[in-house]
Amino acid sequence: MSGKLYLKDKLVDEELDLSMMQLTEIPVKEIEQLGSKVLKLNLSHNLLTCVPANLPLLTQLTSIDLSKNQIVELPENFGQLTKLKSLDLYSNQISKLPVSFAQLKSLKFLDLKENPLVPELAKAAGPCITANDCAKGFF
Repeated sequence: MSGKLYLKDKLVDEELDLSMMQLTEIPVKEIEQLGSKVLKLNLSHNLLTCVPANLPLLTQLTSIDLSKNQIVELPENFGQLTKLKSLDLYSNQISKLPVSFAQLKSLKFLDLKENPLVPELAKAAGPCITANDCAKGFF
């Protein structure tokens, strides 16, 4: 590989697995070229520090795993991902969520554990341990 990502090789059953690839940025344009085939995006265990503002343009996404990165904040337009059902932000550096987050009406699973959340958000997120705990009482 000459520094270029061959994303097609990483796409299996609508899930694009880009985990553990030492990525420092999300290759949104390349993901976009795969079109509506990508419904689930796994970017866990990388070196990401931010989520680009063009990621929410991938409106077909139903699941995003950004766990175990160093992400500090989500873009203001994150709420455009209205089909998102699952969002894993476990073990990042996120302290608050953008206001547009309220638009994520399809969201069923959200993991914010191991983040330096502001007290109000930590209280709202609650100490859920399992996916079931998270599903209960979040919305």
